Amino acid sequence: MKLWLRILALVVGVTTWLFLWNQYRLNHVEGRTIGQWAHVFSTAANPKENPLALQLLTTRGEGGNWLFEFPMSYDAVHRPQATNLDARLSLLMDGRCVVLEPRRATNGNCLFAWHAIYESPGTHQVQTLLVIGRKDRVGDVPELEDLGPPYTVLLTNAFQLAPNWNGYSPLRGAFLYAEMASQNAQYEITLYDSSGYLLKVFQGNLSGTTLDQNWDLMDDRGNRFSGSSFNAVFRVTVPGRAPEVQTQTVHRAYP
Repeated sequence: MKLWLRILALVVGVTTWLFLWNQYRLNHVEGRTIGQWAHVFSTAANPKENPLALQLLTTRGEGGNWLFEFPMSYDAVHRPQATNLDARLSLLMDGRCVVLEPRRATNGNCLFAWHAIYESPGTHQVQTLLVIGRKDRVGDVPELEDLGPPYTVLLTNAFQLAPNWNGYSPLRGAFLYAEMASQNAQYEITLYDSSGYLLKVFQGNLSGTTLDQNWDLMDDRGNRFSGSSFNAVFRVTVPGRAPEVQTQTVHRAYP
């Protein structure tokens, strides 16, 4: 064989080997693909069962505290067999993280507790995200990600709160805000201090989809509130539905 043919064959062989090695490196962490790692962590009796598939245990309330379990060992994920392996789990809703990490169920599986009162009403998709990487982050080896099958949930809360919407300032008063799922709602906001002392009650009717109530920090006895936080109990009644109640702790957020 001519020399140039041997050189060409060598170059093709090395190039092919480098390509295959790079593909292997991009799709494996500590010698396994992410799918293989998922099944290493799996507690499912059926090996064909997807260990990232959510199973609804309970939901409570209109806004809902949703409890999901999935057949993956909490201890195995958090103490993986490969000492250099970094495994993380989170719960996504419509592609956005809503629970950063699972809890340990009594049977050893992973458990997601999702407090959904801050989410908008309507249909949403939730699913498990598994991320596998190396703790030492050596080189440019990427993290691998795998999503479980989507689970459809219907949130029927009459209104939506958010943790960063409501706060108060000694100079500007308190701002109490919520978004309604529908118009023509009746609302009542009852304010208590941390010891349960009644501070103020607001009531009214809404013709739009926004509740925006201001409080000057004066209670019904003429005393000015000066604590670090208070509890706001929102009670909203939409025609044709039972009243919905949600409680939020409002903190001092402004000077």
